[in-house]
Amino acid sequence: MHGQLQRAREAANDLAQLIDLDDAVAGAPVVQSDDAADRGTPSETPPLVIADALERVRRRWTSAASGRGMALAVHMSPDIPPVLAIDRVPLTRIFANLMRNALCYAQRGTIHLSLDFDQAEGLLLTVRDEGDGFPAERLSDPACAGQRSETATFRSPEGQGLGLAICHALVAEAGGRIELANAPEGGAEIRVSLPARPVDIGSTMPDAPLPDLSGWNVLVADDSETSRALLEQFLSALGAQVTGLSNGGTAAVQLLTERFDLAVLDIEMPGLRGTEVIAAIRRSGLPWADLPIIQCSGHRGAQMGGADACLLKPMLGLQPILRALEDAGCTTTVPRVTTPPRGLLAHLRLTEKALPEGLGRELIADLETVRHGLSLALPPFDLCALQLLSHKLSAVAGAAGDTPLSRQARALDSATRHGTYEDIQTLGRVALIFIDRLIATTRNNLNTKTDLQHETQ
Repeated sequence: MHGQLQRAREAANDLAQLIDLDDAVAGAPVVQSDDAADRGTPSETPPLVIADALERVRRRWTSAASGRGMALAVHMSPDIPPVLAIDRVPLTRIFANLMRNALCYAQRGTIHLSLDFDQAEGLLLTVRDEGDGFPAERLSDPACAGQRSETATFRSPEGQGLGLAICHALVAEAGGRIELANAPEGGAEIRVSLPARPVDIGSTMPDAPLPDLSGWNVLVADDSETSRALLEQFLSALGAQVTGLSNGGTAAVQLLTERFDLAVLDIEMPGLRGTEVIAAIRRSGLPWADLPIIQCSGHRGAQMGGADACLLKPMLGLQPILRALEDAGCTTTVPRVTTPPRGLLAHLRLTEKALPEGLGRELIADLETVRHGLSLALPPFDLCALQLLSHKLSAVAGAAGDTPLSRQARALDSATRHGTYEDIQTLGRVALIFIDRLIATTRNNLNTKTDLQHETQ
């Protein structure tokens, strides 16, 4: 299956190259934003989290390089602003063409991919391989389509010599530049600069109306440390006094013995399910039995039960949280005295942004818990445990902004309900690989921040 998907992807890339080249020859824009076409006005360049884009490139091309007996080394300068205003569509196509060229024509050694940033030139992208380098005629005319050396044709007879021509057209359309060279240490080197500017998400995105929860006593119960920490930070920043719990049974006891103004309860928790906790407090007859309750669920069709609102997990953006608070009646006209941290709002407003600093350790703890659980549940085929773990993994990956892992978790969750034993085993093993990668990336980011803090001190 993996091989078939890879061949389909290669065929799609070839077709896209031909379409791009045809547009370039005809004088049409190589890439145009659909949004811009709908508006009829020049599009504002959308923000792009560079680390996320680079991670997607690494994940996609590492396996392709490994399949050819090669390796991929990725380096991102610490000076790059975390978010840049740059069109991701041509950037993705440039990445793809340069990587395919390096794989086809070098066919040995390591491909070195580097990113840097310059205030004047923008994003600087360099791809160097350890092959034979460029022939002299190619260095003199990088834009020529179909120009291939004898060595290149021998090594990759299926190629059409379009990759560099497409890159040249894409870069020119974006207002950048591309240079070809033979590296002193051997191999071909391609340097690309693309116009880009740093973006401060926290300051440029319009403020959403935020409720004032000053003086509210709020209970958050979720066995995902990442989701719970995210909600705790956000609600606390709105002025609430937040109690965080991870067990449904403990949450029920707390709600029945202490008055709360709002409860946010996950549906799937150890001890008692969220629906059971809601039923217990609603029938208790206590003065606060009708308090606003928001239930969190990873399933769109989840029954509301006695809850006032439903927050779908993973929490993708700020609006779903605000909508759930509004549906639960958590609105007030009292002026707010607190403002959520800019980093937290940036994360909630830009769903592809990595977790803000301070939530990395909770993310690692959640991932390690899920990894351990999957390792124990897969061999004996514990279906109930696998359903709970895939549900939790989907929420954690979504909060972290890891789209591939989110998709893998949803696929595993679906397989536990409708798939075969083989489907579940395969999807589970792949999920474990994705989990290990995200843990390693998060740990590396935490270590880097710690090192930088020590250097600053």
